[in-house]
Amino acid sequence: MNIKNKKCRIVLSLVTLVIFSSASLAWSAEKKQKKENVSQEQVTSKNGANYEQSEVELKGQVFIVTGGAQNIKLALVKVQAYPEDAFNSFLMKTKSENEQDLTNVSSQLQNELSSCTNYNNDTFTEFDRLIKLSLEQAKLCVNIQQKFANSQGCNPSFRECSVYCNSELSLKNSIASVNSLLDKYNYLNSGQIYLDNLPSSQSSAISDPDGKFTLKLKAGLSYVITAKGGRASPKEDYFWLVKINLKGATDFFLSNQNLLSTNCDECAVKVKPIIKKISTGQGCANIMQVM
Repeated sequence: MNIKNKKCRIVLSLVTLVIFSSASLAWSAEKKQKKENVSQEQVTSKNGANYEQSEVELKGQVFIVTGGAQNIKLALVKVQAYPEDAFNSFLMKTKSENEQDLTNVSSQLQNELSSCTNYNNDTFTEFDRLIKLSLEQAKLCVNIQQKFANSQGCNPSFRECSVYCNSELSLKNSIASVNSLLDKYNYLNSGQIYLDNLPSSQSSAISDPDGKFTLKLKAGLSYVITAKGGRASPKEDYFWLVKINLKGATDFFLSNQNLLSTNCDECAVKVKPIIKKISTGQGCANIMQVM
């Protein structure tokens, strides 16, 4: 009987130990899970996802400093803020949608530049021929072309000048076509195409007469600040797409230093330099060298 009781006590002790060990393991696992959840929440808060960040005010100013050191404060400029991840998606979508247009315009521009260069060469070749015949004849044809040429070429009565006049006319029309294509090419390569197609923003402001603005944003997030402004005299346009990381309240300036055309380190996109319009046939050859 004593032996039987001892066995029972041993079995009971073992059962109690197993139950206690199981409960202890469960408690340890639950504690570990809670610790991991807290750690994950801390990481999430740092990354800015699924976390309600505190709101901060970003105070800024829009201004341009001229070559004469004059400070021009830009009023009535719409300043908008976009979370950087969302803005990058918008950039990729817009770039993809306009990629084919850029390819087509680039091809047309290359062809027109080639034609323009040929017309320019033809004009000089014919002018050299006229000079060899007679300097007075060459001067006469230039004068006729400038005064009497129309969309159909020179007046038929001036037959000796017809080749020169027609070459000059073709060159003039080609230069106009090149400049028209340059407008499209420059636009598609600039940041303006993004600013003209911006989606709605949950945070925006209009600069006051001193160029100052205030945006309410979430602390700890990275944003892209967008704005476009300008002035009438001289005619100038200004574009900004600037990245900023908020670590509490801060001051922020949109100025010459972070204009989109500067390709600054904090600029959200890199753009190609604007190709200026041309007025002579030689300009066509010059552009072909840099494209």
